[in-house]
This record gives sequence, structure tokens and C-alpha cells, in this order.
Amino acid sequence: MKNCKSLLFLFIAILLSMPAIAQEAKPEIVKETTEKAPKLSARKMAKQTAESVSKLDQNQQKMILNYTRNLAKVDVKKEMKKTMKKLSPEDRQKVLDYMVKVQSPKMQKPVAAVKDVKARVPNKANVKTSKPTPKTDKPKFVMKDKSVDPSTITAIEIMDKTYDFGTIKQGEKASTVYRVKNIGKNPLIISKAKGSCGCTVPKWPKEAIAPGEIAEIKVVFNSTRKKGKQNKRITLTANTEPAQSHMTITGMVEVPAPAPAEKQ
Repeated sequence: MKNCKSLLFLFIAILLSMPAIAQEAKPEIVKETTEKAPKLSARKMAKQTAESVSKLDQNQQKMILNYTRNLAKVDVKKEMKKTMKKLSPEDRQKVLDYMVKVQSPKMQKPVAAVKDVKARVPNKANVKTSKPTPKTDKPKFVMKDKSVDPSTITAIEIMDKTYDFGTIKQGEKASTVYRVKNIGKNPLIISKAKGSCGCTVPKWPKEAIAPGEIAEIKVVFNSTRKKGKQNKRITLTANTEPAQSHMTITGMVEVPAPAPAEKQ
């Protein structure tokens, strides 16, 4: 009987001591867990990320980059402007073409699947033969420049078509600024600006001109080896129909009279 009481007291003492044992062991467990997963510094994390990214292919790297940008609060318009400035005119045109495709209803709304194909096929006995369309029919809109996507076409307004620099002496330069406005619905891209001769040099904006915006075309005329009345043309090539627009610069170049010969 005494042995039973002793065992009972021993069992109760063990139960009472278990919370204390758990509390003493808890810091050890937390410490051990922390040591197994140490916190990386920002520098080590960047290095580890760079090593991991280098093992991926280009498409996987782009997916990781897009995922990272989605996590961060990025100003899309600001980033787009920075990126567009770094691109060539050809790549800018590709981006604009892709933007038009993204905005098109065909990409936004998938085509519904045909449920019953047989119901759409008419009975040959009930089909009335129609006259074939003649080959002489012409489309309503014909693009002269087939390299330009019709969906990106816009319209341009030449606000200053002619500039008269007056009378200058041979060897002097005359400069002016022409204004052009995008009056269409798509961004205006001037791919080329050229004078009718090497004496007339235009400078045009390489970035896209938004609808409603006005851009400047700077033109310098060099009168070296020129004389008399001048009439030069500047041709702009852009994503318009027609693709080319024209401006003119006119004036008079005076040739200085030769100095009189000295009498001997």
C-alpha cells in the first residue's frame, strides 16, 4: 500500500514539472530553428538572385522580371517613356503596332466556338448560284507604301509651309523652324526628313508625336556657292497617307562684287 502511494506521488510530481521542462526547452528549439535559417543581407540576397537568374534562359528571365515589376509599385507611363527613348525608330514602330493589336477587339474578345457545324452548311439543292464578283473591283483604300501597317496610319498638318529668309550674302546661313501637328488618332512617326539639295539640312524629332501635339522641324540653309533666287524643298516621310509632305524655303543670295584691281 505504501508503495502504491509512493508511485502516485511520483507520478503527480512528474506531471507538475512538465510545463517547466517545456519552457526551458522552448528557447533552445527557437534558437536552433533560427540558426538553421539565418537572415541574408541585401547584398548577399542580390548576389544570390543574380546567380540564380543567370542560370535561366531569356524567356524565363523576362517572366521573372515581369513578376518582380508586378510586385513593385511601378509607374508604367514613366517606365515606358524611358524605354521608348532607348529604342530605335524601327523598334518604336513595332511597339506602336503591338499596342494597336492589344487594343483591337479581336485580341480582347475570343471568337466563340461554333456549336453545330452541320446546321451552318446549306443544302446544295436550295443554294442559288450567284454571279462571281468581277476582278475589276478595286478596294476603297489602297496603300501606296505597303511597308506601313494601315492600322497605324495618322494625319499630319503642316502649319508653316513656306519660309522666306529675304536677302543674304553668299556664304551666310539662314535658319527657321517649321511646325507640324498630328491631327490623326494614332501616334505620328517621322521616319525621314530630307532637303532637295545638300545645302538644306532639316532636323526632326525621332520620338513619336502624340495625337493633338505639335512638333518642330529645324531647317538650316547654307548659301555657300549659291547665288540669285533660291527655292528649296523639304520632304517629310511619315506614317501618313500620302506618306510624304512638303515644305519650302525661299530667298535671295547676293554675290559680293569683286574688289577693283589696283592701278600700277
